[in-house]
Amino acid sequence: MTVGWMHVIHVLAATIWVGGAFILALPVWRALGAGSDSDKTQIWGDFARAFSIWAWLSMILLWVSGFWLIIEFTGFGAGMHIDLMMTIAIPMTIVFLIGELAYRKKTGDDTMVKKLRRMTHIVAWLGIITVGIASWGPF
Repeated sequence: MTVGWMHVIHVLAATIWVGGAFILALPVWRALGAGSDSDKTQIWGDFARAFSIWAWLSMILLWVSGFWLIIEFTGFGAGMHIDLMMTIAIPMTIVFLIGELAYRKKTGDDTMVKKLRRMTHIVAWLGIITVGIASWGPF
């Protein structure tokens, strides 16, 4: 029973993190259209700050539930798809943490927001690849 709940938590956390990163990376900026870069940067930054708590919560839940599922389900010989997901999760987490820490220091800086948008693109695309890998392997 606990494995089922952990799996649900893991999938929901991945959905929130990857989906939020995707929306932040692509549609939000494009939806702002022809507005000035300063206005777009402000709105994007506001959205990023609002999403930040969800991203932190999701990331923590993903690591905890992921390791719990590995240990409970299969041990550390879980299969190639799990190894690939873990291999991608490490740089995703590092990029996220660098972005979060940098953004906290320079909240209104346009150049910083542009760098964070690039980092968010990286996290989003790595997340999409990870979701594809997750659906490929048996669980």
